[in-house]
Amino acid sequence: MLAKIVLKNIDKLGRIVIPKEWREKIGRTVILVWEDPAIKIIPLRDFKLSDLFDSIEFSGDVADWLNVKKMEKRVLDEISGF
Repeated sequence: MLAKIVLKNIDKLGRIVIPKEWREKIGRTVILVWEDPAIKIIPLRDFKLSDLFDSIEFSGDVADWLNVKKMEKRVLDEISGF
């Protein structure tokens, strides 16, 4: 796959316009992941919990960590509110 590169400015409100062809492929809801010094954009429909491995802080009880389904639901609930 060939990489496509475009140069964009960030406006005063922190917005970046994503090219229309790219938006049509990624959909309307995305996850932004800060990977210093880069920002990764992940389409929510292609999201796997393992994509966030070692990239988010999770404050929960030990029981949450032991119950993977409960943890996955909690994380998905939190990120779907964006």
